[in-house]
Amino acid sequence: MIGHRAHDGGRAGARTTGVPVTPGPGPELDLIARGAARPDHPPAGRGEARLVRPTRDERVVCANMPGVNSLLLRSMLVTGLLIAALNVVFSGVEYGFGNLPAWFWLAQLLLIPAMLVPARMFPEAAATRAYPRRALLYALGWLAPYAVYRFTGDALRPTFNATASLFATLFTCVLFGLIFAAIRRPQ
Repeated sequence: MIGHRAHDGGRAGARTTGVPVTPGPGPELDLIARGAARPDHPPAGRGEARLVRPTRDERVVCANMPGVNSLLLRSMLVTGLLIAALNVVFSGVEYGFGNLPAWFWLAQLLLIPAMLVPARMFPEAAATRAYPRRALLYALGWLAPYAVYRFTGDALRPTFNATASLFATLFTCVLFGLIFAAIRRPQ
């Protein structure tokens, strides 16, 4: 629930009415009280608050993922497709594109949900102050997509060992988490 300010004709020191504003379906409405508006809306005046509704695209794409904006979703989809393409290229060069089984091609489609499901973890991690928790969130965010990438590539080998692949995946994701948590500190 978001409270809104009483309209006072632009005078400074407007008091909060305490009347709750309940957002409709989709992402929460943005409360613009400090003049930080989206590019398609003029900034609010001093002491004036305005609720800005998300665009239709943001409502459709982000309807079931509160806290995730459409730019993040597009980035996650592009990253998932890029990882899938790299996996196909690396495996195709190593084993021959004609020798890749059908399950391998279909398994690359798992990268799309594997990137979208943990999408909420990345903004949460970026806002988390405690380094261990931030590193854990980043590691968990990379676990699903990297596991799909790693297992589909490793399963093509005749000497595939699921346990070794699992430990390598966990180690790499912990390493990713530590690196991302060190680089991306909250402001």
